[in-house]
Amino acid sequence: MFSRKIIFLIFSVCFACTPKTDGELKPLFEALIPAYLLEGGNTVWVIAESDTASNRTMFGMDICTAEFFQRSLLGKNRMIFDGREAKMTIWDCISTCLNESKSFRFTEEHFPEGVELVSQDYLDSLQALVDSKVVVDSLKSEAMNKLHFQTRFRFSKPIFFGGGNFALLYYTFFGDNSGYVVMEKKSGKWEEVFREIYTHY
Repeated sequence: MFSRKIIFLIFSVCFACTPKTDGELKPLFEALIPAYLLEGGNTVWVIAESDTASNRTMFGMDICTAEFFQRSLLGKNRMIFDGREAKMTIWDCISTCLNESKSFRFTEEHFPEGVELVSQDYLDSLQALVDSKVVVDSLKSEAMNKLHFQTRFRFSKPIFFGGGNFALLYYTFFGDNSGYVVMEKKSGKWEEVFREIYTHY
């Protein structure tokens, strides 16, 4: 059984050398959000609160668990893209677990121009207007148009692995699809290398 004392020791030794990845968020999202959605002055909504259920999740597991750490030590947490292996190493696990909480809120600085952050509370208030039996029709119609015709995304906080050259994040593209994406940094620019779309959406 993988010792929790060993995990604590590794965390303590590596705390000072853990890299920060927030600076990679804007170029990552610039590559991920389709440019055509931002053309012509269009605005894309992104929910400010990250997808808490998917944060720090990989292969259906919370990466900050003893079981996931043990898999990383055994080299089992890995992906292969066109012969290129990307591992979620024990050091990647430590970096994420030390720096990333399950709850994360995005800011405007994390996204390209044309993205507007909205809160889940605001979206819930729009839905309440739509469902209300006492609100006038014009307000209902305006709220419904925002909910059904405004391009909206929800993202998890990206997980960086493979030496920081790969990133995995979960997404919901409302009205279209949901799933997860793996991005790879090539020659200083992020590119999508894999996308899994959930069929149950």
